[in-house]
Amino acid sequence: MLAPEKDRLADQVIEHWVEFRERLSSEKRKYPQRQFDIFWNAAKRYAELTKTDSMIHRAVAEPVNGLVDFLEVERKRVPAEVPRGAE
Repeated sequence: MLAPEKDRLADQVIEHWVEFRERLSSEKRKYPQRQFDIFWNAAKRYAELTKTDSMIHRAVAEPVNGLVDFLEVERKRVPAEVPRGAE
């Protein structure tokens, strides 16, 4: 895969991560499940397309590394399937 394609995919992951975090902080009652699913699917797509690479994009590593801990700390009422799927 070409580096520009990897960068484009990494940008999508980050864009969806930022949107999820914004919704998470703005919606106090309802968990933004849809935004999380969009982020998670983008991250999985990036991982599948770069699985043979020895390194991943730094911008993708930040939100994915420690995701489960972040989700557990950020909100008390996280749907059970979210941390389970993130593991």
